[in-house]
Amino acid sequence: MHPRSRPLIFVLAGVAVLALIVGMVVALLPTGSSSGSEQLADASTRTPAARATAIPTPRSVLQGAPTAATPPVYIAPIASLRIPSLNVEAKVQVKGVNAATNTMENPDGPVDVAWYGFTAKPGVGAGNAVFSGHVDYINYGKAVFWSLGDLKEGDLIEVVLEDGTVVRYGVTASRLYDLDAIPMEEVLASTSTESVTLITCGGQFSAGAYTHRLVVRAVQTEVIPATP
Repeated sequence: MHPRSRPLIFVLAGVAVLALIVGMVVALLPTGSSSGSEQLADASTRTPAARATAIPTPRSVLQGAPTAATPPVYIAPIASLRIPSLNVEAKVQVKGVNAATNTMENPDGPVDVAWYGFTAKPGVGAGNAVFSGHVDYINYGKAVFWSLGDLKEGDLIEVVLEDGTVVRYGVTASRLYDLDAIPMEEVLASTSTESVTLITCGGQFSAGAYTHRLVVRAVQTEVIPATP
């Protein structure tokens, strides 16, 4: 029988968060003007925090005026996630929400990373792509995100697409939240700058669960297109 993991348990409490997810499924576009670094504390912050957007007004463009080139959009499916400083390279699975429990689904195993399909897709140029992974695993030990708390500002996170494109991000923030106070609406919220958010368990293991959740935010720094 497959060993049971220590569940991440991200409860999507409240109508506001569910409405947020519905909006992401419909559009997967930024709904606010905050960048990834504005959503969380700076990377040196490791203490629990309390629970925490206006749609930008389009600018008119004069006929004949030069416009900025539209950046390319990379649509290939996600293959893996890499964190070079932690020697992490993990297969990525697409996960969603368990309708019966109103919780975000867990990665299948200790070396897997989940990307939540109701959040932004890496490579599209905007939005917040949310991933999770286990910190440890029963009958296995240290899991894929065991050392996530060691990340520092500027450390790289890379998402590799199936066509070989690499979307690279730099860490801007890391925060440890009490399980009962994690602001899921803020953690899941879209961003105008393309970002990734990584989540895992933290704190103490007590009564069958961890007391905190570690959230790391990073913003896109470059895209390395696949070699033809």
